[in-house]
Amino acid sequence: MFLETSFVLPVTVALQLAAAFFAYRLMRRTSSNISWTLITASLLLMAAFSSIHFYYMPESDAVKMASNAEFMVLLISALMVIVTIQRPQPTPGQGDNHGERIENILNDAIKNISEGFVIFDSDGRLVICNDRYKDFYKYSDEDCAPGVLSIDLGKLDLERKTVIYDGKVEDYILRRDDTYELKDILTIYLADGRILETRDRKTATGGVVSFQQDVTERVQARQALQQAHDKLESRVEERTRELSREVLDRKRAEENAKVASHAKSDLLANMSHELRTPLNAIIGFSGTIKEETFGTLDNEKYREYINDIHQSGEHLLELIDDILDVSAIEADAIKLQDETVSLSAIVDTSVRLIRPRAEDGHVTISQSIDSEIPMIIVDQRRMKQILLNLLSNAVKFTPEGGKVSLSARLNEQGSLSIAIADTGIGMDEDHLKIALSTFGQVDSGLDRKHEGTGLGLPLTKGLVNLHGGKLDVESEVGNGTQVTVTLPKERIAQDK
Repeated sequence: MFLETSFVLPVTVALQLAAAFFAYRLMRRTSSNISWTLITASLLLMAAFSSIHFYYMPESDAVKMASNAEFMVLLISALMVIVTIQRPQPTPGQGDNHGERIENILNDAIKNISEGFVIFDSDGRLVICNDRYKDFYKYSDEDCAPGVLSIDLGKLDLERKTVIYDGKVEDYILRRDDTYELKDILTIYLADGRILETRDRKTATGGVVSFQQDVTERVQARQALQQAHDKLESRVEERTRELSREVLDRKRAEENAKVASHAKSDLLANMSHELRTPLNAIIGFSGTIKEETFGTLDNEKYREYINDIHQSGEHLLELIDDILDVSAIEADAIKLQDETVSLSAIVDTSVRLIRPRAEDGHVTISQSIDSEIPMIIVDQRRMKQILLNLLSNAVKFTPEGGKVSLSARLNEQGSLSIAIADTGIGMDEDHLKIALSTFGQVDSGLDRKHEGTGLGLPLTKGLVNLHGGKLDVESEVGNGTQVTVTLPKERIAQDK
């Protein structure tokens, strides 16, 4: 729209000036004011055309400026016409001076047009042009003498190679000929690198008015913008392809890892029977020998060895059970056997089983269960496993003279919270992340007394999740740890 507006005003002004010039020449030949009457009518028609053109263009500052300038030119031209008509006819001696003065005014106006301007008559002969037009095509004053043919100027352009033209030579030479269909905008590339946009308009008498504008900077800016756009678009497309490949590779890696994890879990789950059977035999036979069922062990060393075998077998079985349980959870192979049980009974059993270990470490263990807690709906074996794992960890990481407590209460939302707290060594955030990861072990010094697999908390968390619950761990170095198991209200029986 800016391009359209930028051409409208100069072309319209040029047409008005050309009309005035030809009218003046006609008046000189006929010495009649009728010519000026015709000129006045022409100016009014051109003003009407311009007004309609500006009226239908979108409103903007550029359009308003062009419209105002157009009417200013019209006003000045009309005043010139009125003054000329009203003036008395000059005497023969005065007429030449008056005509020369008018001609000089018109020539000066055309000369000061900022862009290239040229007029050809109906025969294709040059009438007038400005210096800007000559500068574009490297014409001399002699080249642009009035009466030179437009065709000859076109030939001169090609001979001197002042223009770059890849099309037909005839088309270029004849582009201002009256038999050639004029285009709204014609782009011309000059040999010195400049780019012109020309607008040619035919006059009522069959002549041609041509206005030529240097648009080199605008075209170069547009080309630079297009190149930047293309480059950016190319980079975006390339980056999009890279991201797509990365996403695809990551998805494949995740799928492969998932397949490998399921394969591992399936393998370990299927090995349950094969691993437990020989271990149970070792534990059973070592227990029989330890109890001296079929005779005494006369050597004290044998008693120590058989105790070590029995304890190691039981410990190994516990570790294998943990590994198999974690694998079963990952493979979604554990199905809960829900039943309605007493939380107090499960807590009593768990504390009784862990108390000997606590006494060996000189750790005090206590329990506090809210009497208002009704029966709960859980897998009794898995709930006992949860409490034993948490109590075992608490005793394991609590030094001599420390305390471990187990408490349970109902929350306002109807859920059940079971908290196991200790006064042990505690953990920082980094160690806590390790402890919650599968096979993660925190090197604290105390845990070296009781070797493990690092599956206690991950296994417990998995079992709690199977019950629809949540496991929270709060720990502070030097002040101990508290683990809270929260079961949803759906796990609470309606009747006590």
